[in-house]
Amino acid sequence: KGMKTSYPDFLKQKCGKVCGYVLWGGYFLYFILMASYTAYLFSTLMLNGLVENVSFYLVLLLILLLAFYGMAGGIEGRARVYEILFWFLMIPLFLMLFAACREVKPAYWSPVFVADGKEVLSGSYYVLYSMVSIVLFLKEYVADRRKCVGAAEKAVWFSGGVFAVLYLILIGLFGAEALAQMKFPAVTMMSRVQITGGFLKRTDAFMFSIWFFTLYALLNSCVFYGSSIAEKLWKPIRKMPKGKNYMWIFYGSVAVAASVAAICFYRS
Repeated sequence: KGMKTSYPDFLKQKCGKVCGYVLWGGYFLYFILMASYTAYLFSTLMLNGLVENVSFYLVLLLILLLAFYGMAGGIEGRARVYEILFWFLMIPLFLMLFAACREVKPAYWSPVFVADGKEVLSGSYYVLYSMVSIVLFLKEYVADRRKCVGAAEKAVWFSGGVFAVLYLILIGLFGAEALAQMKFPAVTMMSRVQITGGFLKRTDAFMFSIWFFTLYALLNSCVFYGSSIAEKLWKPIRKMPKGKNYMWIFYGSVAVAASVAAICFYRS
């Protein structure tokens, strides 16, 4: 609420110039690692469920080229697209989660309630932190900044609620031990869901489409904000010409760095 400028500039004002640059560098690495892990997960998901017998490197290249192309629309263009897609993705997801509730065994929930509360809270914190950190950078692009705080709070509660419901359904279907061994439990769950009437046979395809757009949105956001921080870090070193044409250099650099890290994740 106290931010009058962008979040990076706010950090530099509060923490000092040197510490501010250090924090910028930390966020820059964070966004690259987040983008790289998202690209790795994205590619692995495609290989496991959609396009088998295809090179991981080819799929990764196509996904990063798609993310690089997505930068051309700008943040407003992407936000409009995500705003439209949200309901087309969430409504089928809620319907499938509701259908999956019929097979949930409440007896499997017991590990949830006997687990250490600190572990549950710390895990939830790490899951939600990635989204919260992106919301902090969003404020400078919002027309009415007074609504930004309320929107951020709603986003956190909504995402946390979806995560909690999804986890309870998954653990109620498979149990804690089986769930721990699964790589993509949500997709496995969707393949078991039977919609009344039998008109929809491949419910797992819906899960893939939901995952595709959400991972793509996250990858785009990480590359965008990582590039904006890279620009801020580069300005004191060398002045760039006015205009936005040179931002393609930073987009490309962040995308390449993310691809290298994603390959390291894949080979490790």
